[in-house]
Amino acid sequence: MPTSDVHNIVPILSVIQSLQPRSVLDIGCGFGKYGVLLREYLDVWHERLETEDWQIRLEGIDAFEPYHNPIWDSGITFIARFTSARLRRFCRRFRNLM
Repeated sequence: MPTSDVHNIVPILSVIQSLQPRSVLDIGCGFGKYGVLLREYLDVWHERLETEDWQIRLEGIDAFEPYHNPIWDSGITFIARFTSARLRRFCRRFRNLM
């Protein structure tokens, strides 16, 4: 299912805002809600409204092709659909994964 419990949104965004990460990898991005919310609270809140002004690298991965929707193409800079072997190789690019 490409969604998550509504009660998780505030705690997750609170942690993300306190961390102020420069990049985020959303594994199992589903519908794409967190990509849009992170773009809003990590870039737009700092008055970086235009895509060329965005400073936060947001990447999302989901292996289930039917979840692909227009949201994936708006708030997240890169979406990949991977098999498990390709996912392992891809994740080596990141220092920290949660």
